[in-house]
Amino acid sequence: MQREFKDVTLRNHKAVIKRLNLAGYVFPTKQGEAIPELIKFLEAYPKANVKLTLLNTVLVCRDIAGKPTTKIKELRMSIAKNGKVENVATMNRLGKTLMKKAEFKTLLDEAYDRNLFIKYIINYLWYTYGVRNQDVDVILVKTKAEMTDLTKNYLYLRRKQIVYSRNVYKTSATYGAKTHIITDEKFITACFNQSKRGMVLFTGDKIANDVRKWLINGMTESNIFKMLIADAVENKDTDLINVLSNTRGSSIAGIKEYYNTHAVVEVIRKN
Repeated sequence: MQREFKDVTLRNHKAVIKRLNLAGYVFPTKQGEAIPELIKFLEAYPKANVKLTLLNTVLVCRDIAGKPTTKIKELRMSIAKNGKVENVATMNRLGKTLMKKAEFKTLLDEAYDRNLFIKYIINYLWYTYGVRNQDVDVILVKTKAEMTDLTKNYLYLRRKQIVYSRNVYKTSATYGAKTHIITDEKFITACFNQSKRGMVLFTGDKIANDVRKWLINGMTESNIFKMLIADAVENKDTDLINVLSNTRGSSIAGIKEYYNTHAVVEVIRKN
């Protein structure tokens, strides 16, 4: 069976196949789906999302080979259901230790006061728009003519505002390029001051490594977003949750499942 994959999807499947091979997994090539062996193999991976990633690649490989996948799909569905229950417990535990929004804002302002402008800029963007690591990999520019490369994200410095242009982010294929107008005086000052030091914030190969030294109390972008959602839930601010859904480029369903530390196991659900 011929299947077309996006480049990123193909890379991901190849990486998983390599991981499976290194772990000693033997792909079932006969008609039988070898479910007992597959279940035994997956016991080494306690997290449901990891099991699902591995399972999906096994399923795709058998699908391409024209082999049955019914039982593997049933196993995947079972793990996914259990994973949702496990995820609620994980989110609830995290919610008990997660920094509060007001505390984060205080430390954000401290970064500004200490002239740590890169730290302030990226944490401001995470805090204000709930964006991901890739989104804060920005280039500072002073003219619109410098924003021609659509594989880059920009902060366009104007006298009374900053234009935050996001061309490349995780879900850009779904939600398209996004533009945000920032008029916050501190942020404008931070950007202009940083521009005197360098127009490119990060030059490393991996943005996740580049931003690590600038985290506020170890708060990753994912946990910052959970913090923002938790605060909105506590204040019953549905409008803000929808704004954050739009600015991040995440569906409401995705936010409920992966970022809500107030989540509960739904009683009315399909077993």
